[in-house]
Amino acid sequence: MQVGAEMQVRALVADDHPTNRLVLQTLLSQFGCAVSLAADGLEASDIASLQPFDLIIMDRNMPRRNGDEAARSIRETGGPSAGSLIVLWTTDPPSAALPPVYDRNLAKPVAVDDLTALLELALERLRAAKVTSSRRNVN
Repeated sequence: MQVGAEMQVRALVADDHPTNRLVLQTLLSQFGCAVSLAADGLEASDIASLQPFDLIIMDRNMPRRNGDEAARSIRETGGPSAGSLIVLWTTDPPSAALPPVYDRNLAKPVAVDDLTALLELALERLRAAKVTSSRRNVN
């Protein structure tokens, strides 16, 4: 699946482990995504406040600001990424309750099929936003 052929998904990956960031950066880049990286929750919040992302994949346990606090900050500030698809990247079992600030969860280690499903969802949201924007410009 090459998502970039249709629309480029802008993704932010936030994880304090360099190897985890590299794995997602490599996979997302292979799918044609534009990928930005953050080493902790504070950095993720700062980056997301400056530019829009279609998909934010957030580790929960990070220094300076954990993933839950960073996701909440991104949502509450009303910045360019407030409406982004925010995904919790976790080793928690799938049955664990997902905090309401997240849209979905993604299991560690990442399965390509799960990542593909998230990218398809991000693309659906991009298409819907484009249609809405087109309609506003026509009216």
